[in-house]
Amino acid sequence: MTTRLKNRDEGWRLLARLLAHYAGRKDVVVLGIPSGGVRVAVAIAEELECAVDLLMVRTLNAPQHDPWQREVIIGAVAPGGVCVLDSGTLTSAKVHPQELEQVVAIEQQELERLQRLYRGDRSFPDLRGRTVVLATDAILVGSSIEAGIRAARAKGAVRVVVATPVGLASACEHGNVSRTS
Repeated sequence: MTTRLKNRDEGWRLLARLLAHYAGRKDVVVLGIPSGGVRVAVAIAEELECAVDLLMVRTLNAPQHDPWQREVIIGAVAPGGVCVLDSGTLTSAKVHPQELEQVVAIEQQELERLQRLYRGDRSFPDLRGRTVVLATDAILVGSSIEAGIRAARAKGAVRVVVATPVGLASACEHGNVSRTS
């Protein structure tokens, strides 16, 4: 069955209704992955009456040796030193280990810069013993959502629920993300 929605906000509220059993719980926090996931996270958190915050994730792009080459995502980084690599894509993109090391270092620096910019002096929420609803606008690359899941678990989350209105089947399978219709 196909449902036509008026706009994105209606879709996000529908997504939040699928998560209704988490409503009003103090042990639940919704984390949005910037940039598109922030609006999704806010809509879900408002509907569930839960805390909301950000979780930065940066994709790793293969170095481009040809200006006409399309972007090839080889992995992702997240807070706490989390680094998820797609070994198949790394091999097919023929990324040299030194190039990989440089790409990871640059994206980790950018991740830290963005965290300082977005968070300011605010500390990251305590996730120990909590359920995290990890919100993003779309899952196109499995390594990005996997990095977010690992970062939340490393911070003590006992359960991580991924919430997105759109996801490629191959990307969802990569991160062991199950679908709810």
